[in-house]
Amino acid sequence: MNEEEAKEFLEKFKEQAEKGQVVSDEEIAKAYDESAGKEHNKSYSSIYYFLHQYGWRKITLKKQHPSKASDGE
Repeated sequence: MNEEEAKEFLEKFKEQAEKGQVVSDEEIAKAYDESAGKEHNKSYSSIYYFLHQYGWRKITLKKQHPSKASDGE
């Protein structure tokens, strides 16, 4: 996949993210494999590298609210 194709590929996910929707690595990996014409596999290292090349980063939710008092207090 050349640079222009990669940017076009990521554009649909960028639009989803800008709307506030969650874009999962599994969703991107599946679409990436389909565009490459191969079956979906569970190895995400190539997807993480691909996303890193184009300035994407992983953002996760915290397990609990940051202002929630701890159980010991």
